[in-house]
Amino acid sequence: MLAFLEDLDYQRRAIDTATDIFEGQVKNSFDNANFFGIQANVTDLTPEMIEANKRKILVRNGIAVEDAKLGPENDISLDLEIAPETVDYFDAHRDCFFICLERALDTAKKWNLKLHLADKLKTV
Repeated sequence: MLAFLEDLDYQRRAIDTATDIFEGQVKNSFDNANFFGIQANVTDLTPEMIEANKRKILVRNGIAVEDAKLGPENDISLDLEIAPETVDYFDAHRDCFFICLERALDTAKKWNLKLHLADKLKTV
């Protein structure tokens, strides 16, 4: 069986928008992110570096910095929501594999994707 992964433009933009905020960050390893046996997500980026990354993302997406109402907080979450268009895409392309975060799926989307993809849906 031949499996392929598609790199859809709108998905790539969404992923890049979410992850580019951490541009310049070294990937966490056990050694640099282990506090008392707890694996933590930490960053070496300064607030100024995160602010600069946010501004680059805004410019790339055609959003005026003034319209974004950026705040000083740096609590960042990558809890992305799967768009309805993604579910529709896999309804039409049932031969694809789809790997996504479990928490990005609500019950209906998870059920529909499982219906469309069966064992080709993998959640992590």
